[in-house]
Amino acid sequence: MIQITPVVKNLLIINIFVFVSIAITRMQLPELVYYMPLHRLNNPYFQPFQFVTSMFTHYSLGHIFFNMLTLFFFGPLVENRIGPRKTFFAYLIGGLLSAIVFFIFFSFIQPTNFHLLGASGAVYTIIVLAALYYPNMKAGLLFLPFQFPLGYMAAAFITLDILFFRSGASTGTAHLAHLAGAALGFILYYWWEKR
Repeated sequence: MIQITPVVKNLLIINIFVFVSIAITRMQLPELVYYMPLHRLNNPYFQPFQFVTSMFTHYSLGHIFFNMLTLFFFGPLVENRIGPRKTFFAYLIGGLLSAIVFFIFFSFIQPTNFHLLGASGAVYTIIVLAALYYPNMKAGLLFLPFQFPLGYMAAAFITLDILFFRSGASTGTAHLAHLAGAALGFILYYWWEKR
């Protein structure tokens, strides 16, 4: 049985609160829909605070469900290992870095109209940390009867993101943001454990 930890619980509450608040107020305050996600630099809706708000913003039930379910399962493993302060730091910086990398790439290197939202980049940082601390721990994927070591599971997620990003296919998923969050997970692990 998973024991939810304080930081993970508070992050779940914040994300769900923002999701419900937007759902309730979007008819009265439609500008929320435009100002919460992160936009490219020359978009009239771009605001610097979106680097933060975008990581707590989800518009669809499926999007927030899978992100929060992943955080619920992986987050306590990380928090029990490295403590609440480092866990919060990893989540927040993972979300910020993934947004910054995505913003720079699609604003300047390969200019594209986009709006970035969701906790996926931050969650990928947590996934990678969990996999590095517990590489042989087995976990199941939703709806599948099999269990996989966390190390292999994280490697599969990252490989799929690399393949989709390199293909340039329009999947509606921010694969580059996932990869940036994952990269930070590796950096933090080796910074905290190997130096």
